[in-house]
Amino acid sequence: CTVTEAFSGEAALAALKDAHAQGQPFKLVVCDLNMPEMDGQDVFKRLTADKNLSGTEFVMITAQIDKASVIAAHML
Repeated sequence: CTVTEAFSGEAALAALKDAHAQGQPFKLVVCDLNMPEMDGQDVFKRLTADKNLSGTEFVMITAQIDKASVIAAHML
């Protein structure tokens, strides 16, 4: 099992696209709701909109405890 870390949503999407292009797509993404440049919701939306990446399993995590953030993450 290989783990790759990205420090922003943009970096995560770039790593996902690069891995797919090399024929070694990621099987699972664990993504924080709050990230620099692009939040986890936007990463999920862009990932699912990309026909090459849309089959990737996605888990959203957050340390947020406010009800609106939790509901927003759950509704994806």
